[in-house]
Amino acid sequence: MKYADLGREYNIPPKRIQDWFQKRLHPRFISTVLRCEDARIEWEKRFSHEAFANIVEPSKVYRTFLPLKNRESIHRISYAIKEIIQDSIEGCAVGIIVLSPYTMKYGPRWMLDLKDRIQNHQDEIEKSLNHLFKPDSSKQYRIGIVEDRLYIRAKEEKQEPDYVHLLSDEMFYFTQDYKQALISETRKKLGVNGNYTLSKIIGHLAKPERVEVPKYRLLSELSPQTDYLFGHTLEMMLDILGLSFKEIEDNINHIGVSGQILHPKLSSSETYLDIFTRLYSIVISDGNIESGAGTRIFYAEKDPNRRYTVSNLVQKLGGVGISESKSSLGEVNGLIFTSVLGRMMHKLGIPRGDKMVQEPSLPSWIINGDTGTISAYLEELLPEEAWITFDYNKARIGIGRSKALYAPNASETYGFTNLLSSEVLKVITRNQYRVERSFGTGSEYVYYEATMKELRELSESGDDETTRIVRTALKIIESHPPTLLLQEREICQKIGIAMTQPKLRKITFSDATQRITAQWETLTRRLQDVVRWFEIAPPNDIVKYEKLSKWVEEYRNRIGAGL
Repeated sequence: MKYADLGREYNIPPKRIQDWFQKRLHPRFISTVLRCEDARIEWEKRFSHEAFANIVEPSKVYRTFLPLKNRESIHRISYAIKEIIQDSIEGCAVGIIVLSPYTMKYGPRWMLDLKDRIQNHQDEIEKSLNHLFKPDSSKQYRIGIVEDRLYIRAKEEKQEPDYVHLLSDEMFYFTQDYKQALISETRKKLGVNGNYTLSKIIGHLAKPERVEVPKYRLLSELSPQTDYLFGHTLEMMLDILGLSFKEIEDNINHIGVSGQILHPKLSSSETYLDIFTRLYSIVISDGNIESGAGTRIFYAEKDPNRRYTVSNLVQKLGGVGISESKSSLGEVNGLIFTSVLGRMMHKLGIPRGDKMVQEPSLPSWIINGDTGTISAYLEELLPEEAWITFDYNKARIGIGRSKALYAPNASETYGFTNLLSSEVLKVITRNQYRVERSFGTGSEYVYYEATMKELRELSESGDDETTRIVRTALKIIESHPPTLLLQEREICQKIGIAMTQPKLRKITFSDATQRITAQWETLTRRLQDVVRWFEIAPPNDIVKYEKLSKWVEEYRNRIGAGL
């Protein structure tokens, strides 16, 4: 077909058609497409092939952010980022939004201005973004501008213990080759070439608090000379690479400085939730986490059989450092667990230092746990803070907890607020409710105690001042039962063990600590509840198990005989 015929058919001058065919000219639209295609090819060369699954399509970025080119509000920017997350990177551990045009010559300059605005308000935008997603989302979003890219991390928030999160502040030691392999694969997924850039991304997205890594500074864990990664960095890398902790566990040499956990088995055991539930019951009762520079757990227990049981439980986590604690006479009176375990238990919710003045409580994963979780907690509670009493053919299980009411020395350290005044001290000491206890070391522990009956008697005494003080104190005390005891009663009820309402037993005042505490208890209501406890949560203690087992067997025989 001749140029003239084509011109007549498409109403285009024949000379222009001739120029197109001979490539002397291009149609304006075609020229634009070819120019953009060349720019696109150059743009894509900046990234590794593995990164494209995480990069948002530039046209989507352009269309979404175009209405914001006139320096819109933080809320509008957050809303636009939320739209991109929902449309383009919902399934990505870390999404990448490139905030620069294909070419500086032809691209829109407003994208660079928007990048600077986001960079200057990262914390505000991150807070606003998470607010937009709540309460429907179980994810926590972190954002960070590095060079011309906005990185967005979606981190799943879990209600139950997550071993990687619990170890997020610890140092994981690998061979240098394996560590560098993890780093290299992570860089490919993020589309970056060097560890300097990766350091900045980790500072924004992985650290507990945002860290602005200076230019040309390298995080020590990314140095080729080191053989460790911090837990929070490792956690993000695993998410990006789509790996589970179990898949890399065999490559971990140890966790913590000086090998505090030598052979971690946290994922190889399907019962890690069971282990942490039991440890929570043990530590919240007879354990104490250091409050100073260290975070070791001191577990008080004189019974060697019980120490052996608890030690074996801890070692299921894999080569955990444990030592014995001894009295001034050299007698073993407990165990000391490594600082790594102490930090893990603190993250689960157990206070460091003085537990009582900090009002300890149960975490949601125990309160809302299934029967297996609650049973694990109660199995360890009976050897620790609960007891069994036998009276002829009857038996009862009780749980006791204390509540701090007056502790002036704890106000500065723990922010404790006294519920009672010092007037109560004068009443207790004046009425000579004095107790002396010897520990066999030549030292004596002096304290004062008043039972509920004695307090009632004082409230009816002829002394108007004493009556006023005691009645006021009783009203305050009875309205503040220990939170932990209320929750323990709740989980018992949840699995069919009926318990009495918490009851105040007595209050005590210690000369040594200058503290007034109230001791409370709750008891099983019926004999069937004792049997139910044994059936569903038998005590993890040799002596208590044998005694309770024997009683339950005799009880069933009596019921069978109609007695």
